[in-house]
Amino acid sequence: MAILVDSTVLIDLERQGQPLESLQPFRRQGEPIALAAITISELLVGAHRAETIERRLRREEFADKAIAIFDVFPFDIPIARVHSQLAASLQVAGRTVGAHDLLIAAIAHGYRVLTHNLRDFGRISGLEVVQV
Repeated sequence: MAILVDSTVLIDLERQGQPLESLQPFRRQGEPIALAAITISELLVGAHRAETIERRLRREEFADKAIAIFDVFPFDIPIARVHSQLAASLQVAGRTVGAHDLLIAAIAHGYRVLTHNLRDFGRISGLEVVQV
């Protein structure tokens, strides 16, 4: 099992100047910390939207460090199948979840998700959500 870190957690760490290593207490013994590829994209969007070059470089460096030290899970065909099932079941139930959060939830299938966003991730049955 792994703990998949949502972008809300990483964005808070970056804004507060906290190191990525501060995520270690949330993992279970022997459990890797991982990210979804879409989470990296969200971090890099923040870098591209930065108001200053210094902030852009700091955000890019933060994203690059996250890529270097954590496993990054891609969106592939098996995940696309999970995603389609989750999306259909949420639509039938009349519940909505943000598009990126639904992608992260599909990638996190079988893992725990570390997030500040209980509203969206809490709507997905079978997903183990850990609140920061």
